[in-house]
Amino acid sequence: MPKTIIFHIGLEKTGTSSFQRFCHAHRRALAARGVLYPTQNLAFSRRSRNHAALVAGYYEGAGWADFNLARSWKGRRSVVDSLAAEIERDAAPTALVSAEHLSSRLYPFQIEKLAEDFAGFDCRIAIVLRPHEERVYSAYSSTIRAGRSLTLDAFVDELLVPQNWYCRYAETISRWRRVFGAERVAIFPFRKSRDIVELLWTEMLGFDGAPPKRGVRVNADPGASALEAMRRVNEIIGDRETFPRRGYLRHLALTSMRSAILRSLAATPRRADDRLRVDDERRARLVALVDEDIERLAPLTSLELPRMAAAAAADHAAAAIIEERAKRLLEQRRFVAASLALAQKLGAADPRRDAQP
Repeated sequence: MPKTIIFHIGLEKTGTSSFQRFCHAHRRALAARGVLYPTQNLAFSRRSRNHAALVAGYYEGAGWADFNLARSWKGRRSVVDSLAAEIERDAAPTALVSAEHLSSRLYPFQIEKLAEDFAGFDCRIAIVLRPHEERVYSAYSSTIRAGRSLTLDAFVDELLVPQNWYCRYAETISRWRRVFGAERVAIFPFRKSRDIVELLWTEMLGFDGAPPKRGVRVNADPGASALEAMRRVNEIIGDRETFPRRGYLRHLALTSMRSAILRSLAATPRRADDRLRVDDERRARLVALVDEDIERLAPLTSLELPRMAAAAAADHAAAAIIEERAKRLLEQRRFVAASLALAQKLGAADPRRDAQP
C-alpha cells in the first residue's frame, strides 16, 4: 500500500508560516501520530522551515527562474529523490509537505510534472482559502515589508492583470483538481478568529483533541499608517530592485538599516480606524473580480467567502489622515529619523544610484 503525501499548498497569507513553524518544532508530536514532516532532504528550507526548495526545482529547464524562491541549487531530480527517499525510509504512513508557493508559482505543466514525480504515492492536496479583501491587504503588507515601494493602488493594478491568479481562487483550485482529481483536493477556511494550527491539526490531519501548542502568529500586518511610513522608507532609500546595483558593502549597510527602520515602524500600535484603502475605480474592478471568482468557486466548494463591499464615503478623508500620520511617524521617531538620514547619505554617496541599469 503506497504511503500518503499531503501537499499543503497554501494559499499564501493563510497562516502558512505559523503552521510550518509549528510542524518543524513539533515533529515528534506529529510522528507519534503517524505523520512525518520531512526535514532531512534537499526540498526542505531551514530558513523558512518549509519545502519551498521543491517548488524551485520545477523551474529547472523552464527558460526562466523565480529568484524569490528558496533554492537548494540542486537539480529537480535530486531534490525530488531526496524527499521521496526520506518519506520511504520513515515508518510514518503519512508525510506532510508544506509550501505555499506550490499554489502561487506552479503553472499547469509544472503541477503535472509534480504529479509524475510522486506517482508512487497517494497524493492529497490541501488548500486554505481566505476572504479576498483580507488577503489582498495582507499581501500588500508583506510586499512592503519585503522592500518594495509601490502604492496600494499600483499593487492592486498588478492583481487585476488577467494573467495574475492571486485573487482567482477558482483558477488555482481547478488547476490542481484537473491533475490530481477533485476527490484528492480538500479546501479549508481561514478565519482570523480561529488558530490556523488548530484548524489544520483537526481538519486537515484529522487528529482528535487540541494540538500540543497554539500557533505563534508571524508576519502580522501593521496598521495602514505604519505601512505607508514603511513604503516611504523603501521609496527614499531605494526599493529592493535598486540595491544590487550599489555595491556589496553599501547594499549590506542599506539593507540592515532599512530592516531596522521597518521593524521599528511595524511595532507602532494599531488604531481601530487605521485601515488600508484603495481608490474607488480600482476597488470597483476588484469587487467585480472577486464576485466573478466567488461565482466560479460555487461548484468547486461549499465554502462561502464574503463579497467585497463598495467603498465608503469616509474612506476619502481617512486616506489623507493616514498620510499625515505616516509623515509624523517618520519625523517624530528619533531612531527612524536618524537612521533614515544616515541611509540617505549612504545612498547619495553612490555615484551609480541614478545611473541607468
